Amino acid sequence: PGVPAGRLVGPLVFHSTVLAGTVRRYWIFVPAQYTPGQPANVLVFQDGQRAINPQGVLRVPQVLENLMHKGDIPVTIGIFITPGHRGEAYPDTLGTSNPNNRAQEYDAMDDAYARFLVDELLPEIGKTYTLTTDPARRAIGGASSGAICAFTVAWHSPDQFRNVI
Repeated sequence: PGVPAGRLVGPLVFHSTVLAGTVRRYWIFVPAQYTPGQPANVLVFQDGQRAINPQGVLRVPQVLENLMHKGDIPVTIGIFITPGHRGEAYPDTLGTSNPNNRAQEYDAMDDAYARFLVDELLPEIGKTYTLTTDPARRAIGGASSGAICAFTVAWHSPDQFRNVI
């Protein structure tokens, strides 16, 4: 009670060229404390459709709100991304299920997902929100294969992400 509520923007749709032939959804959590023009910390979370679920076990936007309100973390924008789906459109029927390109993206040990994130998606979001470029103020996380993906991104891009959940 009494915690300022942020807002969840999305779902937004993104077609990647690095991960060619895929489409995905993503959401941006903008905390109530965010000030445009001031770089915010960044948390990127895989399997975004599950991480934002208010009845799910993670409820990451709510956790971020509580931690910021308590002063435990600075202002942090959350970016919640679904795995890619091969095709032109993201199926409305998936709900919290896995899109058909999850294993190829999340379990791969190459740098493709890192390039998608760093070269495509973050710059797109940066057109609207001021995100820090300091790797010490950026975190990436996930569970299960999403955690493999998070680790692999940080492994290939330590100049972009220094914190892994």
